[in-house]
Amino acid sequence: MEDDLDITIGLTLPVNRIAQYEYLLRSIADQTPEGSEERADVENAFAVLAQSSIVVQKSLVQSGETARILSVQRTLRGAGPMALVKPGRILLDEFKFKKHLVIVFNDSIVLALPGKARGKHKEAEPSKVKKAAELKDCSVTEGSMYLNIFLLFYYLYYYILESLELRMQDETFKLQAYSPETREKFVKTYHKALEELDRAKGIYRNNNITHSSFLT
Repeated sequence: MEDDLDITIGLTLPVNRIAQYEYLLRSIADQTPEGSEERADVENAFAVLAQSSIVVQKSLVQSGETARILSVQRTLRGAGPMALVKPGRILLDEFKFKKHLVIVFNDSIVLALPGKARGKHKEAEPSKVKKAAELKDCSVTEGSMYLNIFLLFYYLYYYILESLELRMQDETFKLQAYSPETREKFVKTYHKALEELDRAKGIYRNNNITHSSFLT
């Protein structure tokens, strides 16, 4: 039916009405004599509604973030039940490397092995979680660009690969980015998350990213 309301719009109507009620109460207060009992009642009602509006807006933001995390969780497979949703947790970004999928949250990192494609029109298999660790227990080491040169069918091919090492607790994983842009974005996201974590704890941390040159 043409008059049917989109569910997304329908869910936002009560939230939008809070703002309308705030406006109406403010208008009523402006038309009510100052110092009167009615004016005090209206102003109290406005203050309560304004506080409720803040709570609702925060809940909406958290609900949206929860939906994003659950969407990612459905694409992962662990050794047991997974519960990525946690109060205050924010999904920052997902990064696809040549052999790994790295998911960065504001408080932790999840590393997985990408699932195989099932077919042209089918979803890929869930990615297998290899390691998950809190952000404070992770570190990133940037490897400088290295050059692989080999001769194939009498032609010389040069492959410039972007390398990174991600240490998660007692394990280290070598990551190879598909592009310099992916590598740079991952490093910036990791570093920004680390800074935000330290800022929340009131700790100043120098850049935790070190540089090394290595070949593989």
